[in-house]
Amino acid sequence: FGWFGFNAGSTLIGNASIGRIAVNTTIAPAAAALSAMISMWFVQGRPDVGITLNGSLGGAVGVTACCANISPAAAFI
Repeated sequence: FGWFGFNAGSTLIGNASIGRIAVNTTIAPAAAALSAMISMWFVQGRPDVGITLNGSLGGAVGVTACCANISPAAAFI
């Protein structure tokens, strides 16, 4: 849960963007984990937990820099 504190907490003010930041911080790792799991299902014939978790981490890292400036649809992609 540290990513939520880092992304939403680093705004230092309480405004409407905190909600979008939290939503994007949730959507991007979830979509990346789902994508990694489906990819491994096609490649190996079964999902791989390690790759799925790495995908989630990659999604969280990837959205950190832009989470305040993108739409939730862009966070999903």
